[in-house]
Amino acid sequence: MNQLVRLVNEWDQFEQANPGGDISNFCRYYLAKEQAGKKIKNFEGRVPPTDESTLAKIMGRILGAFSIYHHAAMHKAGAPFRETFYFLNSLDTLKEAKKTELIQYMFIEYTTGMDALSKLIKAGYIKERRHDTDKRAKLVSLTKKGEKMLQSLYPFMTRTTQLLFKDMHPEAIKLCISLLADVELKQSQTIYDLKPADLDGMFDDVTSGTNKK
Repeated sequence: MNQLVRLVNEWDQFEQANPGGDISNFCRYYLAKEQAGKKIKNFEGRVPPTDESTLAKIMGRILGAFSIYHHAAMHKAGAPFRETFYFLNSLDTLKEAKKTELIQYMFIEYTTGMDALSKLIKAGYIKERRHDTDKRAKLVSLTKKGEKMLQSLYPFMTRTTQLLFKDMHPEAIKLCISLLADVELKQSQTIYDLKPADLDGMFDDVTSGTNKK
């Protein structure tokens, strides 16, 4: 096949799968695709039956390593508990939110989230007030102390990510961000609509497209 025709076909496939992608993203995508057929190095245990399962296994192992680094970082930083950064950083993004909105935004269980919020309020990192129109709800936001704590945690989080990805090429990191950003966005929009259902119900909703936003 003519190399130019091949390139055009590759671009067409990329553009269909990534409507918002640009040339730099395409180049990363193409290089990654060229590597996809090669055997995964040092892949221990049974190889999963699908590419999706393989990706999930790799992500799970990476998250496990990150959890260890993150725990050590929060301990070193003097954070009240290991999830402190996520709560403060999420509130910094949302500015002010209902407790339930914050918990849903963070993908955590209700009771776990409420317990953590109580600890952070008691420690003075978060403040709460009654909702202006919904008197049953309370809004939470960062205090000055919470903002200061959050700023002090950023360097520790940077060190954890450096530990995790220090051997990865910067362009490969950018490619991963480009390819996974849409997955993260879709899950953020749909996961709490699915959560009350059992696995079969969630699977049916997602695969049938009834939960599309």
